[in-house]
Amino acid sequence: MAATFTPVVFSHKVSVKLDDNNFLLWRPQILSAIRGHRLQDYISDSFQPPLKYLNQEDEVLGQINLKYTEWEVQDQLLYSWLLSSMSDGILTRILQNQKKGSLSVNEYLLRIKTIVDQLLSSGHLVTVKEHVAAIFKGLPPAYDTFVISVNSRNSPYSVAEIETLLLSQEHRMENQSRELDSVNLATNRGSRFKPQYSPNLSNNADSRSQNPPNRNTNQGHGVWNPYAISTRNTTSGQSFSNPAAGRGFTNLSAVSNSQAPSGSKLVCQLCSRTGHVASRCYQRFNMDFPGVGATNVQHHSANITTAETVSDDAWYPDSGATTHCTPNVSNFTQKQPYLGSDQVQMGDGAGLPIQNIGKKATK
Repeated sequence: MAATFTPVVFSHKVSVKLDDNNFLLWRPQILSAIRGHRLQDYISDSFQPPLKYLNQEDEVLGQINLKYTEWEVQDQLLYSWLLSSMSDGILTRILQNQKKGSLSVNEYLLRIKTIVDQLLSSGHLVTVKEHVAAIFKGLPPAYDTFVISVNSRNSPYSVAEIETLLLSQEHRMENQSRELDSVNLATNRGSRFKPQYSPNLSNNADSRSQNPPNRNTNQGHGVWNPYAISTRNTTSGQSFSNPAAGRGFTNLSAVSNSQAPSGSKLVCQLCSRTGHVASRCYQRFNMDFPGVGATNVQHHSANITTAETVSDDAWYPDSGATTHCTPNVSNFTQKQPYLGSDQVQMGDGAGLPIQNIGKKATK
């Protein structure tokens, strides 16, 4: 039979409350009480609390781990007792330096409220503005949009309203995170390979008549083709290691001025004569040579090829941008009026007002 959990409740008070001058006197009293109840792990940096949910199914059903609940109860009781042993000046400083960190929003708000209640019980009044400022100060950057939107309101919110809105914002962010995980999983399953590309092979018959198939996979082409893939000609049954071979791409590293493949038509880009390349042209050091005009030379359009994209069924929802603009409010899945003064800056320096902010969920 499992032992019944009984939390430790600190009933004794510390004789000296912590302030800026008596830490060495305050510390031994606190540590002896904590060690006497064997709770020293709760104040250790290396201590890891139990998991809140044992598995994903429990998280979906909202079934919290019993060990986590017991730890949270004892942790809050110890935390409250420590706060009661501190002076108002120290409590105010702690209130202003609270951080959410890995805590849930509910746990974070509870910690701040505990400090505020402790200050109130000692006669130190904490205003609504100070309470809300302490909450906002400890939030991570992910909540910046929420903070800006709330601060832009003319009439201030109450603490209860801020807590409700913040819990709702956390729930929304968690839902979006789960949706994004499911979208990424679906995308990874549907697109395990990069999209393939194939060049235009409509004139491959003519190309073969000019240049024989080059079976060398490590070719020194004048133009680099990043999408070179093995392409089989279904008409002749020949296998080409590079689809660019024979379409104006010449293996320059294997050709000299005196030796050229039979049937090849090397064209000099400097003088437009055939049989050699520009690096071996006798006109390249002739300063009086005008060069080739556009009216008396063939346009070697085959030197530049544009790959045709094979139909790609995969889709990519993440563009890398963190914020998007849209003129159509119906594109929002969730929206709310924007109450701030920020604008969208255009290329000419003009600013466009922001009417709404919201989110778009992609399914």
